Amino acid sequence: MDDLKGRWADELDGVLWSIRTTVKESTGHTPFVLVYGTEAVLPMEMIVHSSRTVAFDAEKNEEALRLSLDLIAKKRDEARHNLTIYQNRMNKFYNRRVHERYLHPRDLVPRKAVATGKGNIHGKLSAQWEGPYLIKEALGPNTFTLEDPEGQMLPSH
Repeated sequence: MDDLKGRWADELDGVLWSIRTTVKESTGHTPFVLVYGTEAVLPMEMIVHSSRTVAFDAEKNEEALRLSLDLIAKKRDEARHNLTIYQNRMNKFYNRRVHERYLHPRDLVPRKAVATGKGNIHGKLSAQWEGPYLIKEALGPNTFTLEDPEGQMLPSH
């Protein structure tokens, strides 16, 4: 696109077409198939004839399109299933280095500055965390009462 300079808009249609007709790893289908239920005929296939364009019969094509409309829901369900598998795989990849840490009373922890109302007093240079604070007691999972270094209980927000 660097060579095109101001003519990038001329290439936009081709780029969008290629995006819509490329199989996505997450769904296993092209966006075109998920919308219309059938594969697109590429512009290049109209210039350099492929087996699909040579053997084209309008009546058979019309009948095949009607039948494929019945299968579009199945393709979309399959894509949804593939997307779930893909998302689980990505979650597993990103979370593989996460080590769970359990907090207990007497542990020192930081507290988000936003929780105290001091979140943006200096704009983007404000500290995001403050503390350390001492966990006094666990009220539930991931819910604690905190105490500052002077022994004062912090109000919950």
